[in-house]
Amino acid sequence: MTTPDTLTAIPAIVDVVRQARAADLPCAVASGAGAILVHTGLEVLGLTDHFAAVVTRDDIERGKPAPDTFLEAAHRLDVNPNDCLAVDDAPDGILAARRARMQVLLIQNGQLTWAPTKVVGTCCGARGSWPAE
Repeated sequence: MTTPDTLTAIPAIVDVVRQARAADLPCAVASGAGAILVHTGLEVLGLTDHFAAVVTRDDIERGKPAPDTFLEAAHRLDVNPNDCLAVDDAPDGILAARRARMQVLLIQNGQLTWAPTKVVGTCCGARGSWPAE
């Protein structure tokens, strides 16, 4: 189980967020985790001020792989979902972002790469498998 004291930032993601903020692009968190863990984690990692919006599973009716989390994040940023770039590491998150019509980066082994569009199999040791679209 993840707890705030076991959280570590993934440097590649922090770099992307910092570059986006330097370019004056708004950023949001769209997490399948609960609000307490997400907000505490952002605070512990010193990243709270980097995000204009934070959406957690507590904020939406349907969790990932439904697109609701990503769509709500885009809404709170007042940005068209088609203009968003999502970053996720789990099959359900990748599918949710694709369903929201966002471009998607995959986090795998601490690195970022474009997420595959149609892949079946396991992803990055996560539970579950990539659903075929």
